[in-house]
Order: sequence, then C-alpha cells, then structure tokens
Amino acid sequence: MNIAIKPEHLASQGALAGKVSLVTGSTSGIGLGIARALAAAGSEIVLNGFGKPEEVADVQAKIAADFKVRVSFSPADMSEPAAIHEMIEKTLQTSGRLDILGMPSWRSIFPQHFI
Repeated sequence: MNIAIKPEHLASQGALAGKVSLVTGSTSGIGLGIARALAAAGSEIVLNGFGKPEEVADVQAKIAADFKVRVSFSPADMSEPAAIHEMIEKTLQTSGRLDILGMPSWRSIFPQHFI
C-alpha cells in the first residue's frame, strides 16, 4: 500500500535530516525527481549524471535553495567501475557517510541482463 505524504510535511519534519543520498542519473528526469524528493525530506544530495556544466550548476543551486540542503555533483560514468568507486569514495570523504543510493538508471549499468 502506498500512502501519499505531502512534501511540506517531510520538509518540516526533516525525516532524512543528517542523511546523505546519492542519486544516479539525477541531473534530469526521474532521477532529478527522486533527488528533489530526498532533499525535501532533509537529506544532503549528491547528484550524478550528464549535462552542460552550467545547467548542472543551476540544478544544484535550485535544490540547495529550495530545500536548504547541501548539494554536490559527480560526473562519474556509471559504465566505468573505477569512476563509480571514485564517486563513492569522494562522497564518503566529503560527507562522512552514504545512507541512501538511488539508481533509477541501473539498466544502463547492467544492460547484458536485458538482452
């Protein structure tokens, strides 16, 4: 059963305050929607994906301003294991933790399973 929770209730309660969320493919689309929902609940956000640097910076700034959370960005390519490792390590070094990993783009990492 899904229960609708209004975003303003999440933000006021800070259900995820103190948590760190990394969402792949979060510079647009579904991934961005997930990142915004987590930020609305108070989580620090690590964005990941592709895009023009100025557009990514705008997305970061908007989330930070809208939800008063820290927002960083990693351009790591999810098809490159070393880049993924580096992204996780940097998140742990910078934030000291990683609590939530959202991967709405996971099929692009493991396409051989869907052939």
